[in-house]
Amino acid sequence: MFGHLGEKHEQLEDPVWVKKLAFLTDFMGHYNWLNLELQGKGKNIIELFSSVNAFKAKLKLFASQLKRQNFKYFPYLEKHIKLTGECNIEMFCSKLENFNQEFERRFANLNNLQPIFKFISFPFGEFDNDRI
Repeated sequence: MFGHLGEKHEQLEDPVWVKKLAFLTDFMGHYNWLNLELQGKGKNIIELFSSVNAFKAKLKLFASQLKRQNFKYFPYLEKHIKLTGECNIEMFCSKLENFNQEFERRFANLNNLQPIFKFISFPFGEFDNDRI
């Protein structure tokens, strides 16, 4: 394949590389959703915490779906698999699990605040007072 002004980009002829690019394209669409959720005025810490937790749950869902060969959340990857044949799905599942572990690490301090967020959201609920 040729790029701008006749440059040849051999990566675009490598089906494994193109599948990785398709996976990254799909994933970045989801990651951009989180980015937009975390922006804007009038958002409180509880809403932001909820958005991060929702994304962590999505990462697990994405990996689970990919393991079952369900590409609902990865349409570009599905398209390239159909064009070029089989691929190592486990590699992509592993990447999703790594992203999830990184999110857990980066937001570990927020998890410690979860009982406080719960209390603020539901002040008359049942709580372990030692954790607040």
